[in-house]
Amino acid sequence: MYETDKKEEGIKTLTKALAYVNYKPSIFDERARMYSEMENFDLAINDFTQQINLCNDKKHCDYRSRGLTYLRMNQQEKAIADFSLQMKYSPEPFDYISRAKAYKALWKFKAAEADIAKARKMSTATGLEDF
Repeated sequence: MYETDKKEEGIKTLTKALAYVNYKPSIFDERARMYSEMENFDLAINDFTQQINLCNDKKHCDYRSRGLTYLRMNQQEKAIADFSLQMKYSPEPFDYISRAKAYKALWKFKAAEADIAKARKMSTATGLEDF
């Protein structure tokens, strides 16, 4: 209960801040994360979308977090689209693994296997542990 109260207070504070500076992507991003942790996914998606719309440099837009939220909502196609955008601008092995999860949920096993292979290749090329 305490943790939930703390998050609700944080959301209130961020909402007040947005009344004064509604052009800061980071505020929307932070509030979206709190909404997501509280499993209020629709509001999280709205704020992640605001963050993306306000983002000037696509390399720093957080398609990944919105994609993860879509995964939690079982909206696999939307998750795949967001992970694909994240990979276009700032690819990480985690994005390929996350997209593979969405592909598996849709029974697209070849696409999932291709993403896992790409993630493994990226992780060994960068010195990360193989999974």
